[in-house]
Parts: sequence; structure tokens; C-alpha cells
Amino acid sequence: MRVLVEHIWHSQSALSGSANRYMLRLCRWKREFPWSPWNTVLLTEEEAIAHLHLEEMESAYRPSLMHKVKVKHATAKIYFQGLAKFALRLDDRVAESCQKIKESEKRALSSIKRLKKRVNYVGLFHQTMLARGGGGGGTSISAGGHVMA
Repeated sequence: MRVLVEHIWHSQSALSGSANRYMLRLCRWKREFPWSPWNTVLLTEEEAIAHLHLEEMESAYRPSLMHKVKVKHATAKIYFQGLAKFALRLDDRVAESCQKIKESEKRALSSIKRLKKRVNYVGLFHQTMLARGGGGGGTSISAGGHVMA
């Protein structure tokens, strides 16, 4: 909003040139279209109310004002569409990073599951050896879970 008010409209009403920020309002230029930076105009509160009740802007405003507003809208469109494209590229990068994190988490989870299976296997092996009567006769288990005689 600040960019619109200060840089596009130069903190002045398009109609009267009033610079009283407390009285200025951004409103739709063409009320039948949704609000956007390129469908807005900075007016005083009174001007905005009157503007929104107009039936035909072309007959109410001078051609020079209509041209001025078109130029401001073109400037706003260039600025904000460029910003939107940047945001989309940034969103794509964020989505790509999130995807990489998810893949990394899946690999880590898979490694944990494999490790749990090994630990369960080693535990079962020890139980089996103990049930057979002892320490396994010199058999040992490596840190990797492999049986060594």
C-alpha cells in the first residue's frame, strides 16, 4: 500500500492534489472490476465517495485526468506484476526446497527402519542362543549386526 500511495500516486489525490494523508483513500477506479494496484486511485474521502457513485467517468473527468490515471495504472501494473513474478519464482524455490527436505526425511526414515530390523534380528539371535544353552560357543555379533564365529 505504501508503494501505491507514495511512489505511484506521490501521496496526493489524483483529483485535487490534496496531500493530507489522513484524508486520502485508495479506492477502485472502475468499480465493476476487482481491486488491484492497477485499478485503484488515490482520492480524498469525499472524492472517493463521489467517485464511487459516478455512472460515467468519461463525462465526469477531464481527458488529462483520465490519461494521468492510465499512466499511473500502467506504472503500478509493471511494478506489481514484476513483484508477483518474483514471488512466484520464490514460491517455486521454496516448494523445491520442501520437496528435497521431504525426500531426505524419507531416506532417513528408511534407514531407521532398516536399523530397527537389524536390532530386532540381533535381539532374536541372542535370545535363540541363550535358549540353546549359553553364550553361543564363541559366536559374536559385530556392530553392523553380522554374526561372526
